[in-house]
Amino acid sequence: MRCTVVLVLLPLACAAEPESGETGDATGGDASDGGSTGGPTTSMTGGTPETTAGPGGPGSSSDGGGTEAGSSEGGDSTGIPQPSGVPLFVAQGHMGRTTISCDRGQTWIHDHSLDDAVRCFDGIDCDHDEGAGTGLVFGDGAFLTTWGWGTEGNIARSTDGITWDVVVTGPTFAGLAFGDGVFVTGGHDALRSADLGVTWADPVDTGLTQWTPRGIGWAPTAGGRFVIGGGGDVGDVVVSSDGGASWWHPDAAPIECGSSIRSIVASDDTIVIVRPGGAGAELCVSHDAGVEFTAIDLGDVYFESRAMWTGEAFLVWANGAMWSSTNGDDWTSTALQPAINLGPVARDDAGNFVAVRGGWQVWYESQEFYRSTDGVTWETLAPGTFTPSHPMNHIAFGYVDATDACG
Repeated sequence: MRCTVVLVLLPLACAAEPESGETGDATGGDASDGGSTGGPTTSMTGGTPETTAGPGGPGSSSDGGGTEAGSSEGGDSTGIPQPSGVPLFVAQGHMGRTTISCDRGQTWIHDHSLDDAVRCFDGIDCDHDEGAGTGLVFGDGAFLTTWGWGTEGNIARSTDGITWDVVVTGPTFAGLAFGDGVFVTGGHDALRSADLGVTWADPVDTGLTQWTPRGIGWAPTAGGRFVIGGGGDVGDVVVSSDGGASWWHPDAAPIECGSSIRSIVASDDTIVIVRPGGAGAELCVSHDAGVEFTAIDLGDVYFESRAMWTGEAFLVWANGAMWSSTNGDDWTSTALQPAINLGPVARDDAGNFVAVRGGWQVWYESQEFYRSTDGVTWETLAPGTFTPSHPMNHIAFGYVDATDACG
């Protein structure tokens, strides 16, 4: 069934776009197809935005990604740079939990947390705790995480996913993003690092009208853009075109674009802000490097997962379905096989997808890890291939140097 509805642009106060920053490239990667096979499909075009949205939890828009390939040293006979090192997935969860996979998602090892005996939301609110996992991103050989929400937090850095060094303490952030050699945190007062997360410059006031950030992403558009959204029922969006050194507001952005953000992802010419949805718009899209955003309502859809750009399509998952779009405006739904609910999702440079079960109270003995080669047909990993434990929030992929654990 196809439904055609009308996009509505809701203008806010205007502000002129500053000149673009220096041209840079996105973190390298394979633009192989992330398409789907099998199952019934439903297409929808556009949508009408609502003007209210409930508050959302913190989250990074930069995990998953799908096209990150890390270091690009070396090459093949075609002259195309090839990644060097070991391919690695890192997953981040609550209660300070991390785990890694160095066999492209077939098994998960080195599962660590602050306290394995604690059970989240059984006497402890893991969403508002120093061990709350709020963001994970990979950039040029290093994984960075943000921790803590409603309490003091920190930023930690690792080059193997096992040993982590705390590089910032005190503030909390709604994740991080990496682009053009720079890490930037999602916050009203954003931090930036130009040396791969080792040291950090003084915080920059982004001008976000809502103090609470909800997500951050980087777009390889018009020389590069960092985008932060924030707020609860009334959201706001700010954009940086100089690597996080200064920030400006879009000329137009519906208020829901900054609230309850799941992800902010981008292609070379389109930025997509993904919200949980349910009631109101699920998506906000810009085709002009963040100058204007429009809201798209796909109907009665609730996105549990993070989103990604594969190099050919935007992908995001709702309960039992994968939604895909090549342009950010027109979306097609394909039923999953089996009809599972996905939470955090990521994709490597060979087209392998990994995910963890999404939903409420689906952790510990109910937790499941998945693997897929097309994002539609999923395999549930067998017991013993991972450690069921605290809720998982983010997954990222990259290449790192070989270690004893991942040779």
